Amino acid sequence: MRLGQSRTIFATLLFAAMIVSIADRVASAAPDPELLKLAEGEFSNLIPAEIALLKFAGSNRSEPGGFAIAGPSAKPDDPSNDPAHADKWGKEREVRADLIRWLCVDPRAKALIDPQGIRLLGARITGKLNLVDVTIPFAVTLRNCSIGERMTFEHASFPRLDLGGCYTGEIDGRGAVVHSDLNLNFIRASGQVWFPEPHQPSNRNDCSSRADIFR
Repeated sequence: MRLGQSRTIFATLLFAAMIVSIADRVASAAPDPELLKLAEGEFSNLIPAEIALLKFAGSNRSEPGGFAIAGPSAKPDDPSNDPAHADKWGKEREVRADLIRWLCVDPRAKALIDPQGIRLLGARITGKLNLVDVTIPFAVTLRNCSIGERMTFEHASFPRLDLGGCYTGEIDGRGAVVHSDLNLNFIRASGQVWFPEPHQPSNRNDCSSRADIFR
């Protein structure tokens, strides 16, 4: 190969490397979603799973579905997202219940959330989630999460509520209104679960097929 050709190839490769480097810098310098910045003013020491939730909820997603991922896998059926083993999950997978409540009640936060709403996979929710009398304009999906403390949804209003695959404590949804789907498939609750009649299974067998309710 001639020297001139070698120099041309080298210059081409160098130019390509520079373009990749510039693209990486632009991507890393992309501004955080406004929702994340707003939350940083309200909550100190945001945890990685909380940051993932805020970035996902605050993005304008053109494609349906997907989740804010608390663990290593985006697949709900991956063993790493089985809340039966939540005792082995690290602190980086924790999301404060107070943060979820803030997303649902703060007018500034609600205005920044994508219409698909809160979609969180494989997180440990810490603290009691209190949404009493809250009207939530977007769907709330907590999939395969570990939620050890009581959730109170009395007289709350949801377009959709999805707790599929979660391990939970007591859930008080008396008087709650879920306008579309209420998904309790494959949950395991360590206390009683209450929802109004339209959302209740018609008999014990239905209840057992949708959720394990035990003390």
